[in-house]
Amino acid sequence: MLIVRSIIVKKQICELLDISDVSYYRWKQDRLIISFLEKYFTETEITEYIQTKKIKKLELIKDYSSLELNEKLNGSKGTVNITNINTKLNNFDLGSLIALYLFLKNKKLLPLVTKDDFINMINENLKFIETDWKEDMFCTKYNQLDLIKYIKLFLDTNEILFISNHLEEIINNLEQIIELKRGFLSKIFPKPKNLFSINK
Repeated sequence: MLIVRSIIVKKQICELLDISDVSYYRWKQDRLIISFLEKYFTETEITEYIQTKKIKKLELIKDYSSLELNEKLNGSKGTVNITNINTKLNNFDLGSLIALYLFLKNKKLLPLVTKDDFINMINENLKFIETDWKEDMFCTKYNQLDLIKYIKLFLDTNEILFISNHLEEIINNLEQIIELKRGFLSKIFPKPKNLFSINK
């Protein structure tokens, strides 16, 4: 069945790209366009585009972000907004918030990611971040583990996508939440925004 589908799709791809069967196999080896079309489009959709220069399904969703689509398709439990995110983050302990701040501050741009992707990115990148904060309250290794625990407990994929889409606002709010949680300790420890740099 898969082989038959592949043959049918190949025919449509050749027509779409105006290439021969020989070119199709050559392109499949060294050009991403073939695997992209095979992975994301059906024979019907390719035919529809060849005939109409449109695909109805894509026309319906083209103006939505992945976050908006995720909410519509999966039925979000509630509207995700900055207030909801702040409330969730307030459940994190201080060290975990600082670890999250470090990670987000040093990521200029986050791709739209799932919850698991986000956790993997933290595992891969947070260990490269250095801080002059030598007090017991913060240790990158341990707070990284705690941060992951809190993310698993309190954040879902919709909320991770919201964070990715509102990075600057989240970072600014994190600074305020950290300052509130530090309370009287703010005179002892330097402000988070002056602490961190990437070790490249």
